[in-house]
Amino acid sequence: MNVFITGVSSGLGRALTNEFLTERHKVWGVARRKIEAWDNDGRLTSNGSFRFSVCDVSVMADAERVRAQMKEAGFVPDIVVLNAGVMENDLDGTFSYDVFKKTYAINLFGAVAWLDLFLPVFVERDGGTFVAISSLSSYRGLNNKKIAYSGSKAALSMTFECMRLQMTPSKVRFVTVNPGGMSPDESRTGLLKIHYKSAAQKIVRRLASPGLNGVFDFPFLNAFISKTMRFLPDFLVSRIVKRCAGS
Repeated sequence: MNVFITGVSSGLGRALTNEFLTERHKVWGVARRKIEAWDNDGRLTSNGSFRFSVCDVSVMADAERVRAQMKEAGFVPDIVVLNAGVMENDLDGTFSYDVFKKTYAINLFGAVAWLDLFLPVFVERDGGTFVAISSLSSYRGLNNKKIAYSGSKAALSMTFECMRLQMTPSKVRFVTVNPGGMSPDESRTGLLKIHYKSAAQKIVRRLASPGLNGVFDFPFLNAFISKTMRFLPDFLVSRIVKRCAGS
């Protein structure tokens, strides 16, 4: 299959790229930084099944340029993974409109831009999968000082839920993935934290299920806690969040 992934330079996006390539799929990835800045071992640069374009997903002209490059190369994706995202403090002492706006521009609008570009292709052939890498924090505002992160991920999740409802019963799938705690260090993983590679393996395996068209949460304990928090009063959640943050 042909897979398109945003935010491939690090974290889950890099792990997903490696996993899809391991499974012998072809991958076209985008990131804001040039590949020379992050592919230090040249593993991806030398892989004939991987193509890369520099792209700021919050800039529609960049996305359109990449789409044109893909058309010219004859690369039509079967799976579009909308992974690019940022999580920055926008309430550190005072509220930062600029950080808030930037977060939404990347996490939400930088994702749905690709729906505009690829949905007509998927509808025409009646098949294709969009994957939104959202977050368990979309269930409850748990990120202290990171107001826009939870909000932008919740908006992305709801967008995909609405698309699923509207597109049923077509074969165009809208899958929402809600990861919890992830770490690049295997020694720091456990019940509440999963390694990026393990997370990528879980996602790729689930996407291989022909009937998958919904929401996929993990790790289990994090998902249970996040969903339970929805039923707790705000004052109690606030205390828990601040205590966990050490404030």
